[in-house]
Amino acid sequence: MATAVTRLSWTAGHSTVAILGAAGMLLGAGLTSGLVRAGQTGDASEIGRVLAGALVQLPAVWVLTGIAVALFGVAPRLIAGAWGALVLFS
Repeated sequence: MATAVTRLSWTAGHSTVAILGAAGMLLGAGLTSGLVRAGQTGDASEIGRVLAGALVQLPAVWVLTGIAVALFGVAPRLIAGAWGALVLFS
């Protein structure tokens, strides 16, 4: 915790957590929702359909992550602009 960390490794660590964490959460939510939907309808093909519907959001999450990283790299004080991008895209 007290050792020196380069800016590149710090940014890479945080970006990796954001990218893989978002993928894991969307995967978990899509799979859970698909299992519930399949249980309700009795159709196992619903799992894949609902999972795909959740994972289709992943590129958008990655774009917003890229915007946040770029804003932090250009001007760290403008990182709140990432929230503005989220509002703009919504």
